[in-house]
Amino acid sequence: MVAMAVEAAPESGRSTPGGPDAAGSDELLERELPEAPTTAYVPAPDEAPSLVGGDSVGGAGDDQFADVLERPLDDGGEQAAPHTRTFDAQSGFSDTQANEARSLEGDESSRPGTTRRSGSSRRFLALSVTFAVALVALSYTGYRSSLRMTGGASISPQQRSPSQPGYEAAVRPTPVTFLAITTDGGELRSLSVVTQGTGETGGTIVTIPSSLFLKSEDGKVRIPNYIEAEDGMDELQTELEASLGFGMTDQLVVTESDVDSLLGGKPLAVRNPEQLLVDFQGVLVPQFESGDVSLDPGGLMAYLNYLGPEESEYNRLNRQQLVLERLLALGADGFKPTAPDDNVTALAELFTALGSGEASVIQLPVKEARIGGRPDGGTGQGASFTAPDNEAIDATLGSIVPFPISGFPGQRLGVKLLNGTNQPQLELKLASDVVNAGAEVKVVGNAKVLPQATSSVAISLDASPEEREQAQRLADALKAKLTDQEKLGEDVRAVVVLGQDQL
Repeated sequence: MVAMAVEAAPESGRSTPGGPDAAGSDELLERELPEAPTTAYVPAPDEAPSLVGGDSVGGAGDDQFADVLERPLDDGGEQAAPHTRTFDAQSGFSDTQANEARSLEGDESSRPGTTRRSGSSRRFLALSVTFAVALVALSYTGYRSSLRMTGGASISPQQRSPSQPGYEAAVRPTPVTFLAITTDGGELRSLSVVTQGTGETGGTIVTIPSSLFLKSEDGKVRIPNYIEAEDGMDELQTELEASLGFGMTDQLVVTESDVDSLLGGKPLAVRNPEQLLVDFQGVLVPQFESGDVSLDPGGLMAYLNYLGPEESEYNRLNRQQLVLERLLALGADGFKPTAPDDNVTALAELFTALGSGEASVIQLPVKEARIGGRPDGGTGQGASFTAPDNEAIDATLGSIVPFPISGFPGQRLGVKLLNGTNQPQLELKLASDVVNAGAEVKVVGNAKVLPQATSSVAISLDASPEEREQAQRLADALKAKLTDQEKLGEDVRAVVVLGQDQL
């Protein structure tokens, strides 16, 4: 049974009303805060709202096309190893939140610049209307941003332009950071996946529930805190990658002292929507008052971890979202850390980059269930846990992570995606459909013969049964015919040509 512990803040960890010395206290966001529930418990929706992808984006210029590409390739050559809101710096948080991300496949050595900073793969779901709105916004604005962000170059820039037949270029995958915040004692308090946006400013933070059930390769089912405590942060990242369906290019683990340094030793000012109580010797007493509060390091860790006895995991994620939004707002003006070591510097750079553009904080869409308690959801409901919704993730991944990498070899089918029509950049506009079908786009470009009436998916002759199954799924999604092709390289395992039937 999963125990949901409520942490009582130590004396140093209590909150105080926001004052002039609190970080960001004089600039608390003037956006409308989420309405506090009439009771502490916020039930999960019976059904997640369906997410409908946006329309195809209008044509982009050759400069935008070039920005999605990585480095020149000779025909049949090896690909380059890629590098590795809504908050607006000018207007603050807006109600409609945009989102974006990115990601590659192959063996461990081919993963794009994976960096693990502190000692040290997939499915999203529609949890709330807010998340659905964010995805709809992303379908248009986030996708266009991803085209400019992901970088790259043509195969033969001296001979071809992006509009010519036979043009091909490697795709730089979407950078994704695994971000964990822990106490100084190493206890996990917040877990999220962070993507960066256009020009490496702005982006999206996706918060991960503490009660998320993850399954290891050997069949263990555990929540993040248990995984980290038993097997470490690297294993937690690996299991999260396996569950979400894509890999991450960076890892950043920071402690409460790192956050304290980031804030210049000042408490963090947060607008808390409701009073939060804790049991003290059988009596419920306030641990965090409603309104503006100042959180010292211990209080911040307790606030991130607080879960009332009748609360849902969504309540805790809402509070974590408030904290992360405050850091984004402060990041717009930059930080002045007191002890800028590597971790603090990396954290400052990340939130400064996010806060300098359009950024959003959203919750990982999940299914919720409970262990024990009353079936009618009354008092004594038992412990809650959550799990990723695989079907919804498959349907929306391309909108959230435009160009994902594989968390492990074979997780996603590496494909070359070619435009077989005379409509410019159709392959980029339909890339999300290909990603949603389980592909990892390695190369984009134009077919050598234009136009082609029908779409096709050609799988390498030496493909494994698993790869053929992935290719058939892709062909079904595009209503295309699956054929065989001469042996392809280890990176690109299938060639997808989009024909006139996709217009």
